[in-house]
Amino acid sequence: MFGRKGGSGAVALLALSAVSLQAQTAAPPVQLDSRIRVASRSDPGLEAVGALSSWTDESLQVARSGVAPISIPLSDVASLEVSRGTKRHTLVGMAAGAGLGLVVGLVAANNEREPDSMTGSAQEWETATDARIVAFTTVLGTGIGALVGALIKTEKWDRVEGPGAGGLDLE
Repeated sequence: MFGRKGGSGAVALLALSAVSLQAQTAAPPVQLDSRIRVASRSDPGLEAVGALSSWTDESLQVARSGVAPISIPLSDVASLEVSRGTKRHTLVGMAAGAGLGLVVGLVAANNEREPDSMTGSAQEWETATDARIVAFTTVLGTGIGALVGALIKTEKWDRVEGPGAGGLDLE
């Protein structure tokens, strides 16, 4: 059933997956002006977020917006992360909104029924109306969820495995 072509396609897919996984686990390079987040060992509450303005064998200089640059000794760096950009959550919002809209529609459609009107053509009319209620609330929930998801923006951070161990690539 599986010919030679199918086998070689599966091998190619596995090879591409391995290359993709290796690319994801490689330490991200940090260059001057990269947006970084540095946590301090001596002060666990201190977290500097800004652009890497300079680096020496002893310290990092982080330029923060609206505030004077901060110098952090490399020996005090608890963690160093580099920003890989931001993303919005439109699709997650759409899915959550659609689910919530569907539930609201089903509850609203069920509450519209009266026990005495469950016979004959009135039943058919109510079924069509119930379907419209469910469809309307689902579409409305999807739209509202997409809007809320688009407004929520998060930043993706990749951890750098240690400035002293060659984790910084300054070019």
